[in-house]
Amino acid sequence: MLEVIKINNIDDPRIFLYKNLRFTPKTHQEKKLFIAEGRRLVKKLLETQIRIYSILATEEFISENEKIISIRKDEETKIYSADKKLMELIVGFRLHSGVMALAYQPNDVGNADFEGIIVATNGINNAENIGSIIRNMVGFGLKNIIIDNKSASPYLRRAVRVSMGSIFYCNVNHSANLTNDIRFLKEKGYKIVIIEISKNSELLFDYEFDEKSLIIFGSEDHGVETEIFELSDIILKIPMSDSIDSFNVSSSSAIVFYEISRTKLKR
Repeated sequence: MLEVIKINNIDDPRIFLYKNLRFTPKTHQEKKLFIAEGRRLVKKLLETQIRIYSILATEEFISENEKIISIRKDEETKIYSADKKLMELIVGFRLHSGVMALAYQPNDVGNADFEGIIVATNGINNAENIGSIIRNMVGFGLKNIIIDNKSASPYLRRAVRVSMGSIFYCNVNHSANLTNDIRFLKEKGYKIVIIEISKNSELLFDYEFDEKSLIIFGSEDHGVETEIFELSDIILKIPMSDSIDSFNVSSSSAIVFYEISRTKLKR
């Protein structure tokens, strides 16, 4: 039988990792944990092989999903129950459903182990944009991503939430030095493709992506860093109306990934 620990007090030390989640606590990153928030996201998490640290949910959710929780938990996984109002006091914001889970971030994939197209972020520090890019990527059949050390982690609460759990299906590499990683991948035969508007940009719709492509998106404020620009094989831009200067980076990623998917289907 599933052992469930009932929580009745906001100050119960056993649930301190769930306290004040409006922003991702530093402790989560230090322990290599991430939060999955909401019924749909936690159910998706339960369908993966990602190791679960703990679950905090209503008795109703735990009862409805007792079988899969029992299968997926290990000896160290703790299952806590609390009513929804108490959970809202614990986490510090209103919950759509009384369901939260903490899980371990999967180990990074090494650059030498990637197969197929890779996406990379350079200085994208908005967690919601990171989550959107990942959702778009997985939606169009891509799964490899390099996150540079100037970008928001894809395991921040808002990134996981906006990705709608797509991060669960990604091969992730947190890059300490994106420039060095690009050089390594160039040596492995990857073409370096930058998505940005510049005087040297070519039209996205005229380009045919190779399976060994590294596609780099830069920050909306500063774009791709100069030293990375210098390593590029091609710079692509999305055709747009003169009425706007650019698309949001997450919108741009959706257009690029759609174009990759469309041209793949034509072959």
